[in-house]
Amino acid sequence: MTAAAVEALALEYERSRDTQAWARWFARAADALMLTPFVFVAFAMLGVLVELGRAPVEIYGWIEQPIVAGIMELGMMFVLFALWDPLFISNTGTTPGKWIMGVRVRRADGSKLSFFRALNRFVRVWFIGMGAGVPLLTLILMLISRAKLVSDGVTAWDEQLNCKVEHRKRHPALWVLVIVVVLVVNLGLRILSELPA
Repeated sequence: MTAAAVEALALEYERSRDTQAWARWFARAADALMLTPFVFVAFAMLGVLVELGRAPVEIYGWIEQPIVAGIMELGMMFVLFALWDPLFISNTGTTPGKWIMGVRVRRADGSKLSFFRALNRFVRVWFIGMGAGVPLLTLILMLISRAKLVSDGVTAWDEQLNCKVEHRKRHPALWVLVIVVVLVVNLGLRILSELPA
C-alpha cells in the first residue's frame, strides 16, 4: 500500500473538531462510570476501617454532610483517575472509555506517552480542562477548552505536552449506546443518592 493510500485511509477515519470534543467528553464520562464501583468499594472499606477502630468515627458524620461527602468523592475520583488514566495511556495509548469512543493519545512522533507524561497530561486536563470538578468552574473551563479544540485543533494541555489525539469514527449506534448508558447510570446514581438511608 502506498503512502498516499495510507493517508487517504487515515483521513477517512478523522473526525470533525466539534465531534472530537464530544467524543472526548463521552470517553471521560464512560471512564468515570467504570471507576464508580471502585469509589463504592473505597467508601465501603472506609466503613470497615471505622468499624474496626482503624479510622475515626467522625468519618460517618462527614459522609452525612452533602458538601463534605461530595468533596471526599471528588478527591477519591481524582486519585483513582490519576492512576487509571496514566496507566492505560502509557501502556496502550488509550483508556477503556477512549477506546470505546475511538480516541487514542500519542506523542507528536507517534510513540506512546511515558507514565509521568501521561500523569502530567491528566493533571492538566483535571485542573485546566475540568476545573478540578468545581461545578460552575468545570462548565466554564470545559467550554473554553472546547472552543480552543474546535478553533485550533488542539487543547492547551496537548499543545504544551506535544501530544496528539487521534480519532477513529465509531458507528452511530455505539454513540447512542454510550450516551444512553452515561445518562441513565448518572440519573440512577443521582436517584440512589437522594434515597433515605
